[in-house]
Amino acid sequence: MSFLWYVVQARAQYERKVVEQLKKKITEKNMGEYFAEIIVPEEDVVMDVKGKRKTVKKLVFPTYVLIKMDATPQAISLVKNTQNVSGFLGGSTHPI
Repeated sequence: MSFLWYVVQARAQYERKVVEQLKKKITEKNMGEYFAEIIVPEEDVVMDVKGKRKTVKKLVFPTYVLIKMDATPQAISLVKNTQNVSGFLGGSTHPI
């Protein structure tokens, strides 16, 4: 198996929910061997809120989820058919 990184576009504000749903579907369908990592790139940002410093997580690429997977037709279908996922970045027939 060759694992490569793919970019999936998700609905705004639903990036973390998409990750949860994907992990749940992967477990339910016993497809763990096709997926290595699923992440939402975030960074810690220090903000001043009402005079107090607060650290919050900010999305580096809003509306995008990164998936390291073996792009078999079954794995691609599982990702595309996840709620709040628009599709893969790149080609419509096979993700790049």
